[in-house]
Amino acid sequence: MRYNVTTMKRIRYGEKELEIEQDIDIDIDIEIELEQKRTLDYTTLDYIFNYINKYTIKNQLDFSQSEEEQKENARMFLVKNTLQKLGIYLSDENALNLMTEERKQDLLIQYYVIDEFSKSPYNFLLYKLNIENFNFRYKKAMKYVDKSDLERFIGYLIACLQEELIN
Repeated sequence: MRYNVTTMKRIRYGEKELEIEQDIDIDIDIEIELEQKRTLDYTTLDYIFNYINKYTIKNQLDFSQSEEEQKENARMFLVKNTLQKLGIYLSDENALNLMTEERKQDLLIQYYVIDEFSKSPYNFLLYKLNIENFNFRYKKAMKYVDKSDLERFIGYLIACLQEELIN
């Protein structure tokens, strides 16, 4: 058996340890930079809204599609069906432009929450969701978490919905 060994270059005592510490600092900086890029904003919510509205659902099962495409089609069917059941699905994208800024933000958040919930292992619970439960949990989240902290607000709302639908 052969091992791949990297030679260590040491000129003075402790030089290699310094290089390792510098590498760790660089890795931490990269992780922080990536975390900053992953922050949730209204541009991301708008992108999800457009993706959902422009997605066309296939009416019949197409075996020529890959398994991933079939799963995405089933997930999008669940999302659109849930949005229609809740009465918040917009078939006309121009209607979004006519809304007030606050109502538009609420709608984008609601679209995003349903989309994220459909990606979770609890997606089957969306069939139990009704407009009363959804609006109650949304208002509860607004009461306890400020909407300016979007990630925390959405996380709290999803957790409330999961808790409500599981029980």
